[in-house]
Order: sequence, then structure tokens, then C-alpha cells
Amino acid sequence: MPPQLRDLLAFSDGFEDLTGQWECAWSCRRLATENTQAWQSTTLPRALLAFGDDGAGTCFCVHTDPNDHRVARWSWIGQDSEATYTDLPTFWHAWLHTQAEPG
Repeated sequence: MPPQLRDLLAFSDGFEDLTGQWECAWSCRRLATENTQAWQSTTLPRALLAFGDDGAGTCFCVHTDPNDHRVARWSWIGQDSEATYTDLPTFWHAWLHTQAEPG
């Protein structure tokens, strides 16, 4: 797990979008459960670790390779990456900015 994600989870154990009422960053318990199920059913490559979602079926993932800091938006339906960001801070900035934009 990348240090930035580990630090976030140690600080907050995930967080929820109060308007949309979904977990943008999952709790440690949910992170373990979701990834174990997804890896066992092969709906998520073991090279990815899901840590949250957009409330509409796309999850946020970090790479399990400790040298790969990219963040991917993974589509459960398409079984593919929808977008990739260079690292976790870049992802959060882009994601939270687009969520704050009016209609």
C-alpha cells in the first residue's frame, strides 16, 4: 500500500461524500473485504488495490507495485481502467475538483 494511502487511512479510516452518500475512500475493513472478493472472483487484477469508489460503479485503485504510484479509476463493468493519474495527491485534486464544479 502506498504510504500516502496508508497515512490517509491511519488518519481517517476512509471518508464519505456526504452529498452523494458513498465512500470515496473506504474504511480499512471494507478495503480488505472488497479486494479479497474482487481478487478471488478475478474482477480486479491483483496488480490493483481498490480503495474507494465514485458511487456509480467505478472504483479508485492504486497499484500493488510499490514503485508504481499511479492511481486508476477501474470500471467493474468494462473490466478496464477509465483514467489514470500520476499519484494519489494528483488524483484527489482532480477528483475533488470535478466533484465541486456546479452542474
